[in-house]
Parts: sequence; structure tokens; C-alpha cells
Amino acid sequence: MRVLIVEDSKYMSNLIKRKLEKFTDIEICGAAYNGKEAIEQNKILKPDCITMDINMPVMNGIDAVAEIMSNNPAPIIMLSAYSKKDAELTIKALRYGAVDFIQKPDGEISDIDSIIDELAKKIRNTKYIRQKKIDLRKIEQFKNLSKEETLDITVAQYVVCIGASTGGPALLPELIGLLNPDFKAAVIIVQHMPPKYTAIFANQLAQITKLKVSEAKNNETIKEKHIYVCPGDRNLLVERSKIRLVEIPENSIWQPSIDETFMSVADNYFNKCIGVILTGMGNDGVQGAALIKARGGKIICQSPDTAMISRMPESVINAGFADFILAPRVIIAKLNHWQKNKYKF
Repeated sequence: MRVLIVEDSKYMSNLIKRKLEKFTDIEICGAAYNGKEAIEQNKILKPDCITMDINMPVMNGIDAVAEIMSNNPAPIIMLSAYSKKDAELTIKALRYGAVDFIQKPDGEISDIDSIIDELAKKIRNTKYIRQKKIDLRKIEQFKNLSKEETLDITVAQYVVCIGASTGGPALLPELIGLLNPDFKAAVIIVQHMPPKYTAIFANQLAQITKLKVSEAKNNETIKEKHIYVCPGDRNLLVERSKIRLVEIPENSIWQPSIDETFMSVADNYFNKCIGVILTGMGNDGVQGAALIKARGGKIICQSPDTAMISRMPESVINAGFADFILAPRVIIAKLNHWQKNKYKF
């Protein structure tokens, strides 16, 4: 894997280079020290992957991601500092097409050792990325919609549960922005993402839809016209019409778990629920999809050829649980039609 390191600190750049080069399958093909240099180096070197700092002189990492993904796409992993501002910018970078991120150590520079194995793993995972150009106009079309405050406390009778991993932060805003403003079924989103980032992600989704969006809270009632984002440090379960947030087991591969939420929703909503599996690595969602099907619900999978990483929807499709295999915008058209048609396909 040929990697371009983009980092304004030459010391940090050299440190990351030395640490990554201990892996025999990773080669550092170049370095850039601001966003403008990153754009030029990407054109010349055509790296397999780019690690991108956020705060840099001349041009920051977010603008560089937007430019690269609009013209010469490459898999980009953001290196995010431990701050709310950087977390917000990281989610923005993911919307612009960055494929993943890793949080820098909140301590001494030498602590880079604590993340280097995970960074190497994320770099290797970009081999499976289906990269495409990003249309920024399409991204910005859903923005700062005015909301009418309602006191709607109607308990939801139907639930749509959406599971996503790598590529989800770029895709979900587009999909949520296309849901009808009167979409009554509750929507639960389980996105593989660390804690703190899920709350920011929920806030950004809230700006692009007239539906109410929030990070889920323990023991709250599941209501119509609401979208709930599972916190990154909890699994979201459903008990009757309430959300229960539970600790994630230490040995859990997927955090949070799509399977756990899907199975819980299936046991409480039976044929009144739909599971949607979007882009991602791994097989999280297969067990949950099986139970939703067994309880009479339906499963929609993103068509693998449209997914940034196709393995997650493919695993559900190959297991035989997909009722519909659709391109992203067709998924939303299907859901809007399902509700208008009195929850029938």
C-alpha cells in the first residue's frame, strides 16, 4: 500500500512515516505539509491511500478533501485531534468523501504508538474501497432546513432500522435528506463510529431534514417523525416502545452492534419493521436480518456496486435475507412509497 502522509508538522510526519514503515506491506510514497501540497502530490504520486491532518496552513484538510474527492479521488483517512471542533470537522470530511478517521492520542507525541496498529489496519482496509468523485453541490443541497417545533408525542407503530459502517457518514445525510418531511415511521440509525462523534453526526443530520434527529437517550419513547442515532459507546435495544442503551461487551467486534439493534427491533415490532443494510466492512447485520425476516419484517440492502465497501450488504444478500437490493436513492423512494401506501410494498 503506497501512502501519502499529509501533516503540517514535519516531526509528526516523519514519526508517522517511521512507525508505518515497520509494516512490510506499507510504503510511504510521499509527504505534504498543507492541503494545497496534498492536492498536487495526489495528482503526481497517485497513492493508494492518504492520511490527512485537519488543521494546516495555506489550505486545511477539509478543503483538501473536498478538492481531491471532486477531481482526483483517493481513499483518505483523517487524523483527528481530541476536540469537539476537530470532531465536527472530521464528520464534515467524511461527508465530503473521506473513508475513515482515527483519533490522535490526547497526550505526548510519542503516544502515536497507541494508534499505529489501528492506522495500519485502516490503511489496508482501503484496498476494498470503491472510490468515486463527489458532487459537492449534491452534498450542500440539504442544509439548515427550518423546522416547525411540534409537541408530537405519538408513539411510533412502525420502525425503520438502518445499519452502516465505512462510507455511511457520506451516504446517510443524502438519504435522510430525501425522506418525506411527514415520514411517520421512527428511524433508528446504527453507524459504526466512536463515542462523541455520534452526537455530532446526529446534530449534522438534524440540519438537513425536517424530521427530528437526536442521539438516542436511555429509556426514551420511540416516536413518530423521529430519527434516533445510536451512541458510539452503547448498544441500542428496544423494549416495547422504549429505547434501552446497554454497555458494549469488551469482546464485541462491531461498536455499536447493528445485529443487537436489529434483533431487538424484530422481537418488538415483528412485521412492522424494516432493516436496511448499507455500505460497510464485515458481516454485522446478518444475524439481525435473519431475525427480522423470521418475525415477518423486510430487509433492504444497498446494491453492492453502489457501496463504498460492499462486504456488509453482500454478506446479507449472500445469506439469502435481502427482499430488495437497491441503489441508495431508490431505497428512500421505496421507503417513502411504503409509508404512503399504508406501510405496504
